[in-house]
Amino acid sequence: MCLLGGSMPYGPNPGARRVRREESDMITNYTVTGMTCGNCVHHVTEEVSEIAGVKKVDVTLEGGNMAVESDAPIAFSDIVAAVEEAGEYAVAQA
Repeated sequence: MCLLGGSMPYGPNPGARRVRREESDMITNYTVTGMTCGNCVHHVTEEVSEIAGVKKVDVTLEGGNMAVESDAPIAFSDIVAAVEEAGEYAVAQA
């Protein structure tokens, strides 16, 4: 079969659609202050993970870095509310 011959269908490839969707994922970075232990990290991660559209949350105690992966922009007010719900912490966009 000739690869350039027209015998192969050139319609949408489900795998290609998945790749495109992953490429559109967003990662937004924040700084969380007030965390003092691993439980703090756990509570912040848990609350932010519950926001609609959030796919993954990575929080580090040292430096207070938080990376939020989502499929669309998340309102900063939603991030603030979730972090405040987790405890007496403050959050800023990095």
